[in-house]
Amino acid sequence: MNLKYISLLLIVCLFSFACATKRVKVGVLISSRQVEEMNKGVIVLPNIKKSVEKFGGEVLYLYDGHEHPGEYKGLLVPGGIDVDPSMYNEKSIAELETFDHSFDVFEFRMIENAKKEKMPILGICRGLQVLNVQFGGSLYQDIPTQIESDRKVTHRKRENNQSVFTQHEMTIKKESQLSKYFPHETVTVNSYHHQGIKKLGTDLEATAYAPDGIIEAIEWKKSPSYFLGVQFHPEKNESNRDEYDRIISDFIEHVRGNH
Repeated sequence: MNLKYISLLLIVCLFSFACATKRVKVGVLISSRQVEEMNKGVIVLPNIKKSVEKFGGEVLYLYDGHEHPGEYKGLLVPGGIDVDPSMYNEKSIAELETFDHSFDVFEFRMIENAKKEKMPILGICRGLQVLNVQFGGSLYQDIPTQIESDRKVTHRKRENNQSVFTQHEMTIKKESQLSKYFPHETVTVNSYHHQGIKKLGTDLEATAYAPDGIIEAIEWKKSPSYFLGVQFHPEKNESNRDEYDRIISDFIEHVRGNH
């Protein structure tokens, strides 16, 4: 084998390694309030940022007026405040908490764009709810006051007006995308929400349920790419669980494959 061939082979190997290890940009939607925090030097959505970077991704924050078309190949819709009920043609109830209509409209537009561009999409907690509404579904504005079930489930625990760690069981549909990450059909997940899916969006499939019937995961079977929404928080990996890491890492790999 001559020196010229060896040099060429080395260049190809180094190029392949660089491509494989290059960080891929993931678009993460943030509100105007979060932009203000970011401009003050606050790290916005630190758990999301840490998880994405852990598996070779790079967070690109997207907000109104800064949509960075063509710069990212996957969309992550994170948790946050309530969704404006007018987005699913309902009036507010007394238990509804803070919402931001303009942010909801922006998220709808960005999700639609990601769908058209055939991007991998991951929705987390509120992200699952926004995806469902964007597909024509609706929400329970407040699970504790709107759900009647013999199976009592604590979906959110509050201390000093802040959500703190709590968990409950969920049952996963066999042969779903979500089932690939968890070793058992019934598992325990963290939970920080008071809203949830009421009417499932068009073409979406519920692939996990809490014991009281609340939908814990959705998938879009017609998606040309990766599409998953989960009601729990895999990025808040309080116990260093492999299952949570698999969700984030698989999403990042699909984004990498979309480049």
